[in-house]
Amino acid sequence: LHLSIRRQRQMCIRDRESPQEHTKGTALITGGAVRLGKAMMLGLAEAGYRVALHYHSSQAAAIEAAEEARAFGVECELFPFDLVGAANVADLIDQVRSRFPDLNVLVNSASVYDPAPILATDPALLAKQFKLNFEVPYFLTQAFARSIQAIGATGSVVNILDSKIGSNHYHYSAYLLSKKALAEFTKMAAIELAPTIRTNGISPGVILP
Repeated sequence: LHLSIRRQRQMCIRDRESPQEHTKGTALITGGAVRLGKAMMLGLAEAGYRVALHYHSSQAAAIEAAEEARAFGVECELFPFDLVGAANVADLIDQVRSRFPDLNVLVNSASVYDPAPILATDPALLAKQFKLNFEVPYFLTQAFARSIQAIGATGSVVNILDSKIGSNHYHYSAYLLSKKALAEFTKMAAIELAPTIRTNGISPGVILP
């Protein structure tokens, strides 16, 4: 209770302050308007990062989340973008870099989670899981790395995995295969992109709303 009261007081004080002139850089969080993505977005804002908050359909939630981020005294801009339907996801990196030249963190949080056993998985479901859970982070990381190299800076990529990749739950086969692929990509990128870019993965367990 005391921690909650103290945090509320800190937020009230920050509400009256102008955005920080000196931050740690800018973090792009995909799917940053709701659930785990929002929690990480707010954590980065509290740590002193400007925030590029990506969302697709959760506009109302994104607007509310952005206000919460700004309460920490940092800038937060919204970037609506259809990661699945876009012809080139690198456009999102370009948009963010244009607004925030100091973009130095990419958190690949946006994902889709459709349960289905192997015998019930059709090509459309498999493609959907791999598109958003693996292909999008792959090419966002690529575009982010290229933009970092172009300006001679350093950066960090964080891929959100799942603790379930350590086991094989057949009723989530397509989802888990896409996250397993992302985990292997994370290891490969950590080697290839170092030392300019640090690449890490986080495998959360069950998270309550």
